[in-house]
Amino acid sequence: MIVFILGTPAELIKVNPVMKRLRERGVPFEIWSTYQHTDILDRAIEFLEAPSPSFVFARGVKGQPIEKALQMVPWLLTCFRSLRRNRKRLRQRLGENPLVIVHGDTVTTVFGALAAKFLKVPSAHIEAGLRSGNLLRPFPEEIDRRIVGMLATTHFAPNAKAVETLRGKDAVNTLRNTAVDGVLDTISDRPAPIEKPYGLVLLHRFEFMQQPGFIKQTLEALDRTTPVPLYILTDVYSGGPITNALKAIGSDKISTIPKLTYPDFVNAMANAELVVTDSGGAQQELGLIGTPTLLHRQVTESPDGIGANILLSKWDLATVEQFMRTYETFRVPLVRPEHLPSEIIIDALVKRGYVSPAPTES
Repeated sequence: MIVFILGTPAELIKVNPVMKRLRERGVPFEIWSTYQHTDILDRAIEFLEAPSPSFVFARGVKGQPIEKALQMVPWLLTCFRSLRRNRKRLRQRLGENPLVIVHGDTVTTVFGALAAKFLKVPSAHIEAGLRSGNLLRPFPEEIDRRIVGMLATTHFAPNAKAVETLRGKDAVNTLRNTAVDGVLDTISDRPAPIEKPYGLVLLHRFEFMQQPGFIKQTLEALDRTTPVPLYILTDVYSGGPITNALKAIGSDKISTIPKLTYPDFVNAMANAELVVTDSGGAQQELGLIGTPTLLHRQVTESPDGIGANILLSKWDLATVEQFMRTYETFRVPLVRPEHLPSEIIIDALVKRGYVSPAPTES
């Protein structure tokens, strides 16, 4: 049995193309969840038509999503208690040919890899081998990646550099991130969910949200230079800090809107004049889509789109303003890759005996 341990919508979106291709082959799998994010994960499960979790380690903290670092402690304790109490039951569910799959660089990713060790079964890490070179940037993601790099059995790395980082381990180059499959499985010709022209903003990373002064400075720079109305996607994690900063600057060019469903989000990125984001997942998606993008981070461990349609700000506000004035020079066309990451992963799972080969046509 293959089990995906996940806790956030981003993780679900990235592994969904792999699950879709397993389903097409008739391969059974389950989702076990930590519900690091609560209601928005349920909504993602619904619109992606993914199976509901077969086992739940925890549901956030008292049913609420993890918003602050201190909430991680009681939530993780609940997850580990649940793992310990249900050890025999979970091991039985995994069956004779087990594999736990985790994704990315969240605390759930670390928990999932540790859970596999505790249950004495192999694990595979999708989006493996990415490193910023600085243990504290981004925090805690860089630490999470390195821990899972030591725990996982098989590593699905999105590029050759990531494979080299994992030298000596069972590493597979998937050539790009599974975000590519998610975009290609989802993108359509239907109208944009926002009236054109517009710019899309998604800023939500922990290290950015902890700096209200810098949030305000960033939004001021965008307000000064944007040629189109900007719409900031917010949720329970980012809504407060973003709304407070907008009130302080009194912008009439920037508005907030609730986060979109994944299909609407992909189409909103594809139809936007420009995108400003600090999301690694969005970077990988936009690197394929080709929309002019400012990646508002100090560092990025992913090469997707950099030097083509994506400019790294390095948190320099002069770079932010420069991009807003020259964004159109960053536009590139969408080019469909020859090999899809999720199909490379399925082939590797077949080779390692976790998935039966597809039947040959007679």
